[in-house]
Amino acid sequence: MVSVRDAVAAVKADGGLAVLAHPGQTRNLDLVESLIGYGLDGIELNHEDNKEKYKKKIEKEARSRSLILTGGSDTHGSYGSRYSIGDITAPYSFFSCRPRYHKKTEQETVREIIKEAGDLLRYSVAETLNVRFKDNDHRNPVTEYDCSVEKFLVYRLSDAFPGSRFITEETADLQYIPEGRLWIIDPIDGTTNFISARKDFAVSVALYQDGNPVYGIVYDVMNNKLYEGTTGKGSALNGVPIPFLSKDIKLTGALADFSLNTLYILKKSYGIDISKMALKIKGHRAFGAASLNICRIAEGFLDCYLSAKLYIWDYAAALIILKECGGTAFLGDPPDNLDGVRIPRVFLAGSSINLLEEFRGFLKRRKEPLPMREL
Repeated sequence: MVSVRDAVAAVKADGGLAVLAHPGQTRNLDLVESLIGYGLDGIELNHEDNKEKYKKKIEKEARSRSLILTGGSDTHGSYGSRYSIGDITAPYSFFSCRPRYHKKTEQETVREIIKEAGDLLRYSVAETLNVRFKDNDHRNPVTEYDCSVEKFLVYRLSDAFPGSRFITEETADLQYIPEGRLWIIDPIDGTTNFISARKDFAVSVALYQDGNPVYGIVYDVMNNKLYEGTTGKGSALNGVPIPFLSKDIKLTGALADFSLNTLYILKKSYGIDISKMALKIKGHRAFGAASLNICRIAEGFLDCYLSAKLYIWDYAAALIILKECGGTAFLGDPPDNLDGVRIPRVFLAGSSINLLEEFRGFLKRRKEPLPMREL
């Protein structure tokens, strides 16, 4: 018997779309979360056993996970209704053309490489991971996959685009040279989540050309959500454009993300205590993956995000996505010219400049604001 994992992998390997069949008949919607981890693309909606009430449940599940919805025309002889070709129709507006043969664009090639890297990570979550700690700090874990996936990305991108240079989390340590093609890579953003929760981690890749941002891609591996922002062309989630963010959010209505570690660093290193902010905001969360936090702002699920220890690879790709949705970010001094790529910085991102200025009112030491500049 073929396992679900192998079946989905075979479909994907042949360039197909993997769809969960007749959930109304087998009541198998509970499989969606685990199947997304294997690369599930959609759910069958228009099956004869999917009653209207259950269809609404299917549609809700698909929307929440950015899955496609399909129809069906199953013919199982005496085991079900007998349909002939043409008995079940759909409006032409439901159809989309998927060209079988075409010359790939550069970004299509990069998307494929990033998704291949995601596949490596998706299959690895079922394994026992070998974990070590950078500088013997238990809060800074690294696995063999951080290194192997980084090497995979560098190899594949170098092969596809000769002459590329790289800034990466695990291995690169180069001086910034503004000319030419530069990739900024985080192979696993959210390594602690990868180790502990086995979800809520991402592959993050940004391209800069002659010092200017070109595009950024963040792949939420286990949720199969690919965020992409191209300078001057907007942002998208799984190919669907992300709308511009509202500029009307105030701090009292904002959902913010910051961690205990950030609060500790701000107080110890900068003498800044933002605990009173708990009385000013709607609520706070700590998801544990910078690139996904920034993308969640772009998507409208968060309003602002603060970290006291981000590096360029943590935010390079997601920042492009956020700015193309109308959001913005501030970075703590010294100016980030990429020369000191291994210096952690205070980073603040949000849906609007007004919201961030309001937030920055709490980042003061002896009434002096923390030096930051808009990115």
